[in-house]
Amino acid sequence: MQHEACQREATGVIRGCMALFTVETAGDMARKAVQAREAKKEADRLAALEPPVIPDKADEFRQKRLSRVRRQLDAIDKAISAELEKETMDAGKLDRLASAAIRLNEQERQLSNRSLPPTLKANAVNPRRKPSTTDATDPFEG
Repeated sequence: MQHEACQREATGVIRGCMALFTVETAGDMARKAVQAREAKKEADRLAALEPPVIPDKADEFRQKRLSRVRRQLDAIDKAISAELEKETMDAGKLDRLASAAIRLNEQERQLSNRSLPPTLKANAVNPRRKPSTTDATDPFEG
C-alpha cells in the first residue's frame, strides 16, 4: 500500500517520499563508502608509522615524586594512628606528624594538578544584622 504523497512513475522510481533511490544514487553511495574505507585504512597506516609519544623527563620526575609523596602520606597516617592508640600519647610528636601531613598533602595536591577548593569572600557572607537600638517611628502614622 502506497502513501498518497508517493507517486510511482513508469520507470519504477517513487517520487515524493523521503529519499530518491535509483541505480545511479546507489552506485554513488557505494563509491563513497569504498572511498571512506580506503581513507580510514590510510589514516590507520599513517598513525602506525608515527613514533610513540615519549613522556618528557619533567613528567617522569613528577610521577615519581607523586608516588613517593603518597607513600610518605600513608606512612604518616599509620604513625598518627599508632600514636593515637597509645595510652600516653605524645602531643608534640602528634603535632609534628600532623604538620608533616599538611605539607605532604599540599605537595600531593600540586603534583596531581588539583586546584584549591573555592573560598567564600568576606562580603559574600551576610552577617546577621543587629537589632536597632533607636526607636523607629512608623512613617505612615500621623
